[in-house]
Order: sequence, then C-alpha cells, then structure tokens
Amino acid sequence: PKAPVDAPEPQVEIVGAPTESAATVAEPAAPSRAWMFIAIGVLALLAAGYFALKQ
Repeated sequence: PKAPVDAPEPQVEIVGAPTESAATVAEPAAPSRAWMFIAIGVLALLAAGYFALKQ
C-alpha cells in the first residue's frame, strides 16, 4: 500500500506546478502593461520637450 500512496503525491506536485506556472505567467501581464504606460508617458514627455524646444 505504501507504493500506491507514494504515486499520487508526485501527481499532485505535477498538477500543482502548472497552476504555479500559470500564475507566474499571468503576473507579468500587469507589469508589462505598467511598463507600456510608463513608456508611453516617457515618449509623450520627450515629444512635448522636443516641440517646446523646436518652437
């Protein structure tokens, strides 16, 4: 009976791994959007500064 008990445990670990990987994959989505907004803001500031100097 010990062998069958040991078998389900690795399966549980394997099932747990995809959930953790899915969480880690979902987490970077928010930071990437934040960096995108930051990049847009920086570009807007650069454009405003460029036009200000150009005038």
